[in-house]
Amino acid sequence: YKCSLCEYRAAQKQSVTYHMRRHTGEKPFKCPHCPYCSSSRQNLDRHVRRHTGEMPYGCPYCSYRSITKGPVVDHMRARHGENVCDKSLVVKLEAKNSDGSLTIVKV
Repeated sequence: YKCSLCEYRAAQKQSVTYHMRRHTGEKPFKCPHCPYCSSSRQNLDRHVRRHTGEMPYGCPYCSYRSITKGPVVDHMRARHGENVCDKSLVVKLEAKNSDGSLTIVKV
């Protein structure tokens, strides 16, 4: 699949659809809390966490949490040492279970 406005090519049609938003400026994903709009659902989800206070990523060694994975990795490196900084150790709070408990998984 090829972009009609530039040389971009992709194996999947959906990738070209996302790419076209760069040319058109289309931002179909709207924040329910403020005027923010995004061309990507993932960016909107990250933005909404700022309003809700959700911090799904956490350090496995202490109580540090963040809305994205990157700051947790930086925290682990700075606070717990280079030798324990393995991105696969970052935990993500997945969801509340029906009994109110939380499911935590490694990402």
